[in-house]
Parts: sequence; C-alpha cells; structure tokens
Amino acid sequence: ELDDWYESVQEYPDGYNTSDGYVEVDDCYNPSCVLVACYNDDGEFQGYTRFLNFELRDYIVLNSDGTYEDRYETIISDAIKFLRSDQEEDGSWFGRWGTNYIYGTWSVLTALELTEEDLQQKYIRKSVKYLQDIQNEDGGWGESNDSYYPPRHYRPYQSTSFQTAWALLSLLAVGEVDTAAVKRGINYLITNQSADGHWYDNSYTAPGFPRVFYLKYHGYTKYFPLWAISRYRNIIKAQF
Repeated sequence: ELDDWYESVQEYPDGYNTSDGYVEVDDCYNPSCVLVACYNDDGEFQGYTRFLNFELRDYIVLNSDGTYEDRYETIISDAIKFLRSDQEEDGSWFGRWGTNYIYGTWSVLTALELTEEDLQQKYIRKSVKYLQDIQNEDGGWGESNDSYYPPRHYRPYQSTSFQTAWALLSLLAVGEVDTAAVKRGINYLITNQSADGHWYDNSYTAPGFPRVFYLKYHGYTKYFPLWAISRYRNIIKAQF
C-alpha cells in the first residue's frame, strides 16, 4: 500500500495537486513515506505545491529509536547541504510558516540536533550569534510580521512568549545551556507567566500568506513556553 502511494505521488511533479483532486497525506501512515515522496533533487522537501516547503524540522527522518534508516542517509545528507546553502547571510533561516527568521532558525537548529552534524561548525555558531544579537533588553525575543516585506530581513518587535520559546529551544538544541542569553530568556518567560500558568500575546503568530493575511494560533503562547522551560529544566537536572 505504501509503495503504491509513493508511486502515485511521484507521477505529479507539482506536489499533491492532481487533476482529480489531491493525493491525501493521510493515505500514508509512515511519515518517512510522505517525506521521501516530497524530496527534490536539490535536497529540499516540499509539500502542497512545489513552492511551499515542509517545515524544516521534518527534513530529518528517524526511526523510533532515534537512529537513521540506512536508505535515508543520502537524503539527509543532501537536506543538510540544502539547509547550509539556504542560510541567510546573518546566520538565520527564513521561516515561512511562523514569524519568521526566529521560527526558521528554530526549525533548522532543532533538526540539526538530531543529525550527526558537529554543532560547533561555523555556520551553526553563526546562527547562535544571530539569536544572541537580536535578543531584547528584557531577555525575550520578538519579531514583527513586517519582516515578510521587502527587503526581507529581521524586523525588531516587542518580546513575545512563543518567539522567546523558539529562540530558547534553538539555543538549547545546540548546547547553549549555561549561557547568559538562555538564562535571561528563561527568566523572561517565568516573569511574564500569568497567574493561571499560561502566557498571552496579542500579536499574530504566523502568516497564512505573507503580506496578505496572518494567523493567530492561540496554543503557541501556551505550549511553546512550557516546552522551552521544561527542556531547560530537564537538561539542567541531567547535569547533576
């Protein structure tokens, strides 16, 4: 069944769009099947159409025990090469599905954590410096949706809980645990937590279509900060 699904997808170079509707992702219960079917020769993975990327975290295909399947090694290697070539000059990555360069950088660094990449490589350290440089004075991170307007680049914004969490998860993924930037970010989240245990931000969290309309995923301000704090706590506990 999976082989039949894979072959059906390969018939359509424009992704899932077919003459008689859509090839449903739900037809394939193996995530790796979906990813391999959407793999391009340049190392990029795409979905919906050839012009819309899968979230970058999904570039890394793992078994349930955290190891690669041998047949995916070349694909993963090519995907990493694509990520390196797609990095912005300042060390960030364009996000597309979340606002924006903070989101893209988080997506890539948390994916690279799952690979055998040396996390001390220059291009990874460059992304760490990028996140450190854009941290706000209050210890949090924020980015405006204006960053989707030309010229495309990071646009500063007041700190938000979800973007602070993305930045923290990025830094934690590449070993930046006992650093001033991470400690300030954790302190920002703890300080701005509401009495009910949640976080609230008024800003829109992601583009539907950049410069056309934007979306607000209300869960972002609840589970991403909790995820970041929990990850930090667990790493610190494991050190003792």
